[in-house]
Amino acid sequence: MKKFTLLSLTASLMVFLSCNLQAQDQSNQNTEEDNETTVDMKHGIGAAAGFTTGYGLSYRYYMEHLRFQLTFSPFVRSKDDMEFSTGLTVMYNIVETKHINLFLYESNHWKYDKYNYYNNIYDYDTGDYNSEYVENIENFVNIGIGFGFEVLFWERLSANLMLGYGALENFEIVQPTVEGGLFYRF
Repeated sequence: MKKFTLLSLTASLMVFLSCNLQAQDQSNQNTEEDNETTVDMKHGIGAAAGFTTGYGLSYRYYMEHLRFQLTFSPFVRSKDDMEFSTGLTVMYNIVETKHINLFLYESNHWKYDKYNYYNNIYDYDTGDYNSEYVENIENFVNIGIGFGFEVLFWERLSANLMLGYGALENFEIVQPTVEGGLFYRF
């Protein structure tokens, strides 16, 4: 079911993008002013989410063919209940057009999660409940590689979808991953 949903979402996005690109006016393509605007926008801020890119607020720095993305998300509810997600992703453009960019990426995600809870255990011999305080700490790194595409809307908004493979939870799990983000460029 998940594969079908992902496949239908990807197909819908591709249909939308192809319709959007065909509807563009031919006289409005590749003017010098458009190229200068794109070159001048070297920064982006937005939100990203993924197994190997991290999740939360995100900053991008755009170079000629490279992009660097930093993602950070702190959730501190108390000193015994906190979660941090930090990601660093490097992207290399393969194909660059006015509205769609195709790129390769390598991503790194560090996740720290600490939470405490009481575990109630029923003792069948005595009929009593025993309660124990459990502190759980998860501290792991996810690394991924793959390809992605970025769609440029209007002049400053971009959305990206990345598909690849990730080595998750300190290389214990290797599986396909999906990453994404929405950015405002300036």
